[in-house]
Amino acid sequence: MLRMRKRLFTKLCGLLYEHGKLRDKHCVNVDEHLAITLHILGHNMCNKVISKWFQRSGDIVSVLFRRTIRALIRMQRLLMKNPEPIGLEETDIRWKYFPDQMIGDVEPT
Repeated sequence: MLRMRKRLFTKLCGLLYEHGKLRDKHCVNVDEHLAITLHILGHNMCNKVISKWFQRSGDIVSVLFRRTIRALIRMQRLLMKNPEPIGLEETDIRWKYFPDQMIGDVEPT
């Protein structure tokens, strides 16, 4: 249903609480915040369907979704790894199709 294992879901809820500063609001705990957001993103559901599924008003669903997304954005440095530049001496077979001039020219932003 959530396309995520229960242990990982619980760990992500803890991270959202500690690092993302997501708190219980509108009689909804952090677990339900995340479940609503994952349903919207994972199943491409609209606000109306989610509000019926979780038995919340459409306004509350919208507020909870925005708060959870903002918390995830605050945690982006913790969740995402910075890309490493590829050197000219790279021997991985995936890079053989790119000319040597192209590999060194791209700078990380």
